[in-house]
Amino acid sequence: LPLPAGPLTPKNVTVVAGTDLVLTCRLGSNLARALWTFEGRALAAEQVLVLGEARLR
Repeated sequence: LPLPAGPLTPKNVTVVAGTDLVLTCRLGSNLARALWTFEGRALAAEQVLVLGEARLR
């Protein structure tokens, strides 16, 4: 399947407390870079994130 060009529309994800969540991203090129954000702020790709009290920390 062809991948869309340009940025995608952000999606909200809801999970049950106490469960793990892995978000994946297929890049269309070895030159492409993914950008993960939370509340409008960029997250480091190598950063481990923990959801606590309804907020990432």
